[in-house]
Amino acid sequence: MNKFLGHVNQGIGVFVDYLLSALITVVSILVNIFGSLKDLLTAALTFGGCFLFLVFSNVLMFSRYSFIFLLIFVFPFIGKVAVSYLKYLQYMVTEYFYEKADFYLQGKDASFDSMGDYGRRYKRMQEQERIRQEQEWMRQEQTRRAAQEEAYRRQWEEFARSFGDQFTYGYGNRESYGGYQGAGQGGPGSLGFVDQYEKAAGVLGISPLADKYEVKLAYRKLAKKYHPDINKDPSATKKFQEINDAYEFMNEDNMNRYRQMKKG
Repeated sequence: MNKFLGHVNQGIGVFVDYLLSALITVVSILVNIFGSLKDLLTAALTFGGCFLFLVFSNVLMFSRYSFIFLLIFVFPFIGKVAVSYLKYLQYMVTEYFYEKADFYLQGKDASFDSMGDYGRRYKRMQEQERIRQEQEWMRQEQTRRAAQEEAYRRQWEEFARSFGDQFTYGYGNRESYGGYQGAGQGGPGSLGFVDQYEKAAGVLGISPLADKYEVKLAYRKLAKKYHPDINKDPSATKKFQEINDAYEFMNEDNMNRYRQMKKG
């Protein structure tokens, strides 16, 4: 009976997971499409001046297609809110049913009794992630400034040495070197790390730019599918190990490092 209930809860979790993932994908695509159209119309109105603005206003007020124009400007905002809510719903519902399945199949205690508690945990995790990102940004900014200060100092030292005693040691006029950028970002080993990270994302079947919640959901889904106690295929054990290795490699530190490299 427990095994039956476990598979029922697991099936519900998988169904909801796929359904909400599909909705998130569709809404995200629509947000990108309507966002591009909005940017195009905004640019046309900006460069077209008053005449195009008057034409557009008349079309918006009297045309039967006015709803479409309003949708172009409103949907990108509404869509982003919808995607955020759908991700919240996906985490809350799937975590609830997956942990119920773990309870019946493997005897693991669930974290919470009600689905709403998982939603509150998701919000706490998001707030903690926001704070962590702000702290990380501040730390990186401090590191960047310190590196820039050091670069200015070394440049001035080299400049002063090249002219002997004609200049006093210091770097008070460093503004003249304001265009300097730190070199060596990425390094010779950066390509290897990027390849490893993208390979790990491929193993989990997600985008390399997926957030930590998407990584966790993908891992749970695949781990349940290839767990040796459930999947009797001879290759399941090897696949299960690959999934675990990929999940461990896509930790928060490596996630942030990958995104910084791609931005650079």
